[in-house]
Amino acid sequence: MSDGEYFGLLYIYEGAEIVSHEDKTVEMKSNSFMIWDSTKRIEFKLLSDIKKLTLLIPQDRMRAQFPQIDQHIGKCIGCGSGLNAVVASHIAALGGEMNAIRYGIGDSAIDLSLELITTCLQSTDTHPVSKARQDLYDATIRFIHENLDHTELGPTLIAKSFHISTRYLHLLYAENEMSVSNLILNKRLEQCRRQLVHFGNAKDNITNIAFQWGFNDSSHFSKVFKKKYGVTPKEYRERHFAV
Repeated sequence: MSDGEYFGLLYIYEGAEIVSHEDKTVEMKSNSFMIWDSTKRIEFKLLSDIKKLTLLIPQDRMRAQFPQIDQHIGKCIGCGSGLNAVVASHIAALGGEMNAIRYGIGDSAIDLSLELITTCLQSTDTHPVSKARQDLYDATIRFIHENLDHTELGPTLIAKSFHISTRYLHLLYAENEMSVSNLILNKRLEQCRRQLVHFGNAKDNITNIAFQWGFNDSSHFSKVFKKKYGVTPKEYRERHFAV
């Protein structure tokens, strides 16, 4: 990304103007905001005296937080009530206090702002899960299956591998009524359970089996195994081979 590639967040405190951005033209009124792309053509036409604020957000940072941002470019979003009103108040406060925020804390303020803005944009999205999003979800499932033995496998590693934020990863799984961490845990436990009772592994050390599938603490493994299957790994194996 070049230094000049930003997403602009335009917030109108008071007044009105027409914004033409690529093939979209919208009338922006008091207490509304929109996202625009600095790499695209944009024109502003004042309709009255106006008071407004523009925040410039590096595109790579926004895309990491909210990969589907392009679906929301050029849309006018009203901020009269609910979460949108909270976002508007935050943007207004941030604009007024930015110079007073100490160096080093500014990044945290931006991260908080991005969280609020992306949550707001997601709440306005009434479209069903896109094919691209479903494909991404399916790809992360395959990644999990292929890396169950990796001790570092978790939301952070998965998000980094697919160049998305962990927040977006969790949202992706929530849409499918699943939890990333629970899926990984259950898949690992199932692999361990199968290996425990496989005839060829009857004498394999239980701790070694657990470690082969990404666990790194034998007591934790025993605890979560018992929670899922009702008995310890040792008891499970003994019952199976006693039959």
